[in-house]
Amino acid sequence: MSKVFITQENSNFNYVPAEEFGTLVFMTSLEFSKHKDSQINKNILATIKAQVSMFDPKKDFVLLSGSPVVNGAVFLALGEKFGYSENINVLKWSNRDGVYQTMTINFSDC
Repeated sequence: MSKVFITQENSNFNYVPAEEFGTLVFMTSLEFSKHKDSQINKNILATIKAQVSMFDPKKDFVLLSGSPVVNGAVFLALGEKFGYSENINVLKWSNRDGVYQTMTINFSDC
């Protein structure tokens, strides 16, 4: 079964509509610290890397949620694991239609 990797859980959001695309996997609920040597930052990055190791680009999705810094860290980890050889499936919320729409980011076109 597919998984939906949600970059940062936000208790104010309803992620139920994303369940139609797979099992929800919340990557983190924490926020990065502004302090360079923060243990929180190290823990967030370790958690993200562990979650990315379970990501299958052939069937799984990334749902961007929360902090742009966390979202960036997730894509850096995906790039580190897959380089430019894999497409990444993304779920994007459509405010107009009230549904998640699928899109694919094709890094090999870069």
